[in-house]
Amino acid sequence: MAEEPESLLPLAPSTAGDGEGPTESSPGTATPEPPSSASVSPGTEEPAGDTKKKIDILLKAVGDTPIMKTKKWAVERTRTIQGLIDFIKKFLKLLASEQLFIYVNQSFAPSPDQEVGTLYECFGSDGKLVLHYCKSQAWG
Repeated sequence: MAEEPESLLPLAPSTAGDGEGPTESSPGTATPEPPSSASVSPGTEEPAGDTKKKIDILLKAVGDTPIMKTKKWAVERTRTIQGLIDFIKKFLKLLASEQLFIYVNQSFAPSPDQEVGTLYECFGSDGKLVLHYCKSQAWG
């Protein structure tokens, strides 16, 4: 979001510099430019949004659960805990009948329909969300 005002700020001075009357030129020129900026911004925001939609999560094994070689993953903000559980089960080649529990801050298990992005906003630190996974109930 900080990028949008920065993009708009250089446009406003250039527009004012092009017109001799800053008061008359700025409003007249500024009126067409925001729609242009609005047209460009959504296109610009999508790639930037895709980058921001992914957050780093750190997965740590607990107890006798197999350890994942890759511990840090970039996950979409909209991914649910259940989707994450399914991914970990496939990655670890666990049976479908085996349970997998996810814990935040070694204290509570989020609901399966909870989005990872919401957990990151509330409990993330140092640019990542730390989640612990195990095959048996450990906390909470």
